Amino acid sequence: MLEFGIERVACKLERAALKLERAELKLERAELKLERVAPKLERAALKLERVALRLERVAPKLERAAPKLERVALKLERAEIKLERVALKLERVAPKLERAALKLERAALKLERVALRLERVAPKLERTALKLERAAPKLERVVLKLGQ
Repeated sequence: MLEFGIERVACKLERAALKLERAELKLERAELKLERVAPKLERAALKLERVALRLERVAPKLERAAPKLERVALKLERAEIKLERVALKLERVAPKLERAALKLERAALKLERVALRLERVAPKLERTALKLERAAPKLERVVLKLGQ
């Protein structure tokens, strides 16, 4: 029985030794990874330091710009409100403008018709004017005779 207990303890010791070896291997791998990662971490730390320095330099400028940005934002809001008002006015005026445009179109059509009529009547009026010019001396003589 003692042998059985000793074998059992020996097996446990072997398992513990294997576990210890595995743990050592894992530790070695972790150390290798750390060796590979360390330079990257150092570079990242340097970059973060540079960014921090930049932020320190930029912060006062941003603080000075903040009120200006707020004023610009207010101006933009006011301009947006004005644009909305103008849009509402345009919405109200648009139908009136459309009606006025239609009226102008109708008037233009009427004027075109009148122009066409005048073009047709113009030669007749010219002929009538010529006839009146020719008849004028005769009419003057008739008037003179009637006046005597």
